[in-house]
Formats: sequence, structure tokens, C-alpha cells
Amino acid sequence: MGLKDYYKNIASIRQNFNRKLGLTVMLLCISQFNYGFDIAAFNNMQAMPAFNKQFGDFNPKTHRYELPTSYLSLFNSLQFIGYLIGIVGGSWISKKYGRRVCIITMSLLSLIWTTISITSKNRWQIMVGRTASYIFTGMDLSVIPVFQAEITPSANRGFTMGTYQFFIAIILAVFYIPPTIVLCCICFVPESPRWLAMNDRNKEALSNLTMLRTPNFNDDEIKAEYNGILASLEGEAQKEKADWKEMFKGTNLRRTFIVVGSNFFLTSTGTNFANTYGAVFIARMGTINPFTVSLSSSIAVAFLGLCTILVVDKAGRKYIPIASTGVQILALYIMAGLGTIHEPSRGVEPGIIVCMQLCIAAYSAGWAPIVHITSVEVTAPHLRDITYRCANIVLLIMQFTLTFALPYMLWEPGNLQSKVGFIFGSMAVLAHIFCWTAIPECKGLSLEVIDRLFKERVPYRKFQKVGKEYMAEQQSSVVTSDDKGEGCSVDCIHVEDGRKSYASRRDDDDGDTRIPAGEKGVMRVQ
Repeated sequence: MGLKDYYKNIASIRQNFNRKLGLTVMLLCISQFNYGFDIAAFNNMQAMPAFNKQFGDFNPKTHRYELPTSYLSLFNSLQFIGYLIGIVGGSWISKKYGRRVCIITMSLLSLIWTTISITSKNRWQIMVGRTASYIFTGMDLSVIPVFQAEITPSANRGFTMGTYQFFIAIILAVFYIPPTIVLCCICFVPESPRWLAMNDRNKEALSNLTMLRTPNFNDDEIKAEYNGILASLEGEAQKEKADWKEMFKGTNLRRTFIVVGSNFFLTSTGTNFANTYGAVFIARMGTINPFTVSLSSSIAVAFLGLCTILVVDKAGRKYIPIASTGVQILALYIMAGLGTIHEPSRGVEPGIIVCMQLCIAAYSAGWAPIVHITSVEVTAPHLRDITYRCANIVLLIMQFTLTFALPYMLWEPGNLQSKVGFIFGSMAVLAHIFCWTAIPECKGLSLEVIDRLFKERVPYRKFQKVGKEYMAEQQSSVVTSDDKGEGCSVDCIHVEDGRKSYASRRDDDDGDTRIPAGEKGVMRVQ
């Protein structure tokens, strides 16, 4: 991707984002500060001498205070109980009561968990505080990416959703600030048009979509997107209750495999080792200040994350994670190889740390932000909430398992230390193969077009070519005219190649009714 394309992408963002959409996206980004700060703060605190002295035990062999291996395991794994509660509860609230209600609820809860954490006097209270704080994290993950995907134009969806991982890397925030800002401003954020349409609130859906697109999109473009949403919901029998079993039927099985597989590899390639125990691991080496490494790593990750979200809508969803996992494979195997040296020279331990940081950088710049984008894009519209919830549960199980087991693998009794790179490097190889074979390229395609491509079983290698044809067809199908009948207008959405067509007749007295689209019709939004 050349510099010219890079500037075009920035220009596209400025062109497609009006003030309301820009402020909405920024507010949702602020909510992600807490996730990033939670990860960085708690993980780095475990390497602080003061934290170890207050909550740890004195080790006569090393002559310093250390957190017991059993406590480290519990402290970094029990949090996922709160995470599970947050994912399930947040997804349910988001689907039933709307995206905004879910965000308000999680922000209020965050203020409570913060108070528990900062008043901790013993190791068990702070463990409760951290576990409870992950309810916010789970709710955040269940609603923010979905909300962002639903309100953003398809040309810029990668940029918007990439901010989810980018803001996780920013740690210089205070727990009280993000939820307070969100609570004060969320009432000015419009509800997701797709969610409103799913719940038969079509007038509000059109109004909110217009609010999020005007004046950057003209009326015909807004009508095309709105009718595309209605067509997608109609085709998916949106009025019926979504069933978990549907995720494993027909083309939905293909989608579920992509989403679940992506989230499985998100945490199985060594990120738990580097992010959760990295500071403690470096501190126990005793050669380099862990906080210097952590600070430099955070700066690098933030910079790389920013670069990724600026180029993802041009570079695409497929080749960035391919490159990311390739670098991870190299870094993890080199790190593991250095760990096998029996009498290491002075430069071996810094080399291990460099490889570990390279693995984090590759993960944060490629694999991490793309997974959130892909997970929302490929799911069926009426199954989006439950599929994303299922994928997050898989992610949670992997995170809990690895976080609980890693202390015993790194130190006593496993004592593998950097040789765990052989395990995670092998997982990175599988992730690399998965990227090549299972992830379709969806850049620039609307959610409705992606849904159609899966229904028609289009091969992944042809997603871009066929998808662009469907996008052009969708735009060209917008023709506005008046119905000759009295007191009503007709909305018709025609799908070519023998697929079902339908129209929506809006009578002045009776409200909305569905009628067959038997003749050549028009698409009309009043």
C-alpha cells in the first residue's frame, strides 16, 4: 500500500464521518480506555516491589517479596468469571434493550468495581475487585464492536473497529474518568439503526441512519443503505427468534467456524504469556527494568495500532493477520531457541525480551484488531449477537485456561520459562494457516452484501470481485418514484438471479404491511 493510498484512506474517513458519527465513535473509544488500563495496570502492578510487599510473601532464597505462584494463577485467571458474566449479560442486555442501555449499565458498574479495587487492604479484596471489574470488560466486548460495526459506513468499518484494540494499548487513563464521560454523553448518541429495524422501529431506524450519514452521504445513498438493512432482515426471517442451533446449520456453520476460530487463535499464540506475565517474567530475570520495557512496548503498540487502523480499510482483513502471525512464528521460535542455551551469554536474556516484545507488537498491529472486525462482519444479521457471544465465550475459556496454567509452566513445577515459545509458536503456525484458508477479504463491502455472499456460497477468493459487483448493483437499484395508488407508497427491493423480491406498502391508516413484489417496482423511503 503506497503513501497515496494512505492519504486517500484518511480523506475517506473525513468525507464519510459527519459530526454526530465522529463524536459517537469517539465516545465508544473512550469506553475502551478502561479495558486497556485494566490490563496494563494490573499486569504491571504484579512486578512492583511495593505491590509484592503488601500482598506477597517473603522469599528467603531470593531475599525479596514475591507473589506465590498459586496466587498469581488465581489472580490472573479468576477475573474471567466476571468476564463471562459480562459477556453473557451484556450481550443479552444489548440485544433486548439496545446498545445504549448496555453501555449505561456497564459504566455504572465500573464505578463500583473501581471503588472496591482502590480501597483494597489485602490480596483477596483486590482479587475480588479485579474479578468484578471484568464484568465491565465482558460487557464492553459484547456491545462496543457490534455497535461500531452497525453505525459505520462500510468503507471505514475497519478503521472504526480497529480503534477497539488501539485504545486497549493506551494506559494513561484513570478508571473513574471513562465511565463518567460515557454516562454524561451517551444520551446524545443515536441508537443503532440496525437494532431499531430488528425491533420494528423503522421510522427511528431511518431517522438515526440519516443523522449518522448527513451531509456526507446524499439521500439516495442513505435510502440504499436503509433498504439494504430491511432486505437483509427480511431475508433472514428477522421476526423469528434467533436460535443457538442456527449457528451450526447451512452457511451459518461456515461463519461460526471463522468467528470461533479467530477468537481461539487470538489468545493461543502467546499473548497471555507476554501481556499477563511479561512484567513479572522480566522482573525475575533481574537484568532489565520491567517498567522501562513495559512503557516502551506500550508506546510501540499504540503507534503500530494507529497505523493498522489507518490502513486496514485499504490493506484488507486477510493479509495483515497473515503477516502478523508470520512475525509471531519467527519471534516465538527464536525466543524458545534462546531458552535452550545451558550457559547463556550476557546478550541471551535481552534477546529473549526483544523477541517477546516483537511478538506483542506483531499481535497488536495485525491479529488483534482484525479479529474484532472479522467477527462482526461475517456473522448472519439475526445471529450476530449470539455468535459474537459464543466466540467471546471460546476466547474466555482459552484465556482462563492459559492464564491459570502459565505460572506453573513458566516457573515451578514446569520451569519451561522462555521455552514455552515452542508451544505458542506451533499455535501461531496453525493460526497462519487459518488466515490463509479460512478468512475472506471483506474490505469495503456492506454487511448486507457480505451476508449475501455467504448465502450464495461464494468462494473466499472471489469475495472481493463478486462483492463489488453486488455493491454496484445495490447502488444502481435505488430508483425513486411515486406509487399511483391513493394514500400509500410502495417500497420494493428486487434481488436479481431468481431470488425473492418483496415490497413494503405503507398505508396511511394501517401502518406497515408486507406485500409481494410482483411487478417492476421502486425503492422508496418517505
